[in-house]
Amino acid sequence: MFSGPVALMAPQDAPPFFARAMRGGAATLHLSGKGGRRPAFNFVGRLDRGKGRWVAVSTPRSGWFTCAGERGGGIAAWLHIARWAARNAPDHDLAFICNSGHEYQYLGAGESLRAIAPKPRETAFWLHLGANLAARDWHESVGAMRALPGTDSQRYLVVSPELRAVAGRMFAGLVGLEAPYASDQLSAGELTGIIEAGYRPVAGIFGIHRFHHVDGDDERCVSAEHVARTTLAFRDLVAHSLKAG
Repeated sequence: MFSGPVALMAPQDAPPFFARAMRGGAATLHLSGKGGRRPAFNFVGRLDRGKGRWVAVSTPRSGWFTCAGERGGGIAAWLHIARWAARNAPDHDLAFICNSGHEYQYLGAGESLRAIAPKPRETAFWLHLGANLAARDWHESVGAMRALPGTDSQRYLVVSPELRAVAGRMFAGLVGLEAPYASDQLSAGELTGIIEAGYRPVAGIFGIHRFHHVDGDDERCVSAEHVARTTLAFRDLVAHSLKAG
């Protein structure tokens, strides 16, 4: 992405470095971490009933640090919908894909589309459960951040244009998801690759909560209650799409 080394700094630390760069000053970047190779794999479950019409549900499984808010909700929803679909979608084949390599330009998702996923012409619906399915909101008060019972609003629901109206009704009351975006107007992350590959209809969620890619993204950042509510809305959307054909 860049021709030379790049450092990311918190805004409160950056001004002296930025000022020196604007004056053409020199700097030395010391990398103290340990490099190496890490094994990674995609986790895939397929149920081929021979119907020729697939339902695909995907979610990333890799992240920085604990990533409870970033990944936890998506994986929980993915597991629930897999159990539900096995019993309640008898007229469809199922492909549940959990991708690794997300931080390496969505490498695992790209490999899935190339070698694992059903073909677009054979796929009745694709649901992608990205980051921040239902992370907790916070107050940045004086002296400390305080967790709130509500859900972070920086989460985005994207659906194929023909699903916007019904998705708006199903996700009413779920902050950040009440006004879905059309997939031909907005997408991000692994969902973009799915749309560009020609899958339709699709639905997906992505977002950036307050502790996204931060070491503090632990169990404080996620609410099981809000994950459950959001998961049930996605389950209803899948059921509607399959019934509508």
